[in-house]
Amino acid sequence: MSINKPALLSIAVAAGLIVTLTGCSSVGGAKGDSGDTKPPVSRSESSAEEAEAAPAVAANVLKFGDTYTWEDDMSMSVSLGAYVPTEYAAGVDHANQILVTVTLTNNSAETFEPLVMGSMVSGGVTASSITDIGGPVELAVFAPTDPVLPGNSITWNEAWSVADPATLQYSIAPATLGYDDAIFTS
Repeated sequence: MSINKPALLSIAVAAGLIVTLTGCSSVGGAKGDSGDTKPPVSRSESSAEEAEAAPAVAANVLKFGDTYTWEDDMSMSVSLGAYVPTEYAAGVDHANQILVTVTLTNNSAETFEPLVMGSMVSGGVTASSITDIGGPVELAVFAPTDPVLPGNSITWNEAWSVADPATLQYSIAPATLGYDDAIFTS
C-alpha cells in the first residue's frame, strides 16, 4: 500500500484543528524511568518563588538515550549516532548528518496503531530529513503505522541533516493526536 504523504499531513492538520477547536485534552502526564507519575503542571499553579527561580526542565524533556513513558504506558526511546550519506542521498542540506533510532514500546493491554511524525531542530534551524535509498542503514521513509501488539516494540531509523549537532532537539510522540511530544536533546 502506498502512502500519500501530503494527504496524510492534510488529514493530521485537519484533525489537529478539530481537537483544538473542540477542546480535547491530551495524555499529558508521564512516568519517568523510575515509574513515578509526573502530572502536568499549568503555569497558573506556579508559585512566586518558582517564578524567581531558574526555569526547571519539563518532565517531557530528556537526553538522547533516555526513555519517555506516557500515562497509557506507551514509551519511546531515541538514540543518536553518526550518518554518512551516499552520493545519491536527498535532503543533505546542512554541514552535519546524524542517525536517529526510535523505539516505540507498547506496555499497555491494548493493540496500538501509531501515527508518528518526528521533527528535528538544530542550532535554531529546522533540520532536513534525509532520504538515502540503498544507503549504509535502512532508513524509514515514513514512520511505521503497523499495529503494535501489547508487550511488543517497533524500531526504525531516521537520518537528519543538521546545522549544529551540539544543539539537537528532536520532538516525537506515539501519535499526532492525543499525546504531548517527548523532546530529546543533546
